Amino acid sequence: MESEDGDFQGINTLQTDQMDPGTRELYSTKVKPKEEGIHTVHVYLYDGVRRLGHETDRVYVGEV
Repeated sequence: MESEDGDFQGINTLQTDQMDPGTRELYSTKVKPKEEGIHTVHVYLYDGVRRLGHETDRVYVGEV
């Protein structure tokens, strides 16, 4: 997770079972950032050492 000022905080790494092509699975994790604000979440998908994909999403953390 990356904060607005560029500070990067690693969240989680997990191993998954092998999936058939086209299969979709949902994983989640909880995180408590060091600061409030808008954060960019980076998600990477690997097959061994080969990167298959990378997605990002922006989330606001704090009270509204």
